[in-house]
Amino acid sequence: MSDWSKDSNVTKKKIYGAGTILALIISIPGIIAFIIANSVIDNFFISITISAIVYFIAMGFSIKIAKKLSKI
Repeated sequence: MSDWSKDSNVTKKKIYGAGTILALIISIPGIIAFIIANSVIDNFFISITISAIVYFIAMGFSIKIAKKLSKI
C-alpha cells in the first residue's frame, strides 16, 4: 500500500471532499462567466473564449487553494 494510506489523518473521504471543493472552485466561475457573457454579448464563440480565460485564471489559483485544502 502507499504511504498516504498508512497515515490515520488522511482518509478517502477527505481526499474526495478536497477534490470536489477544488473542482467547484475552478468550474463555477467559468460557467458563470460563460452564462453572463453569452447573455450580454450574444456571441457563442466569444463567450467560450471569455470562459476559457476565466478557467485558466482559476487554475492558476488552484495550486494555492489545493495547498490550503491539504492542511485541513
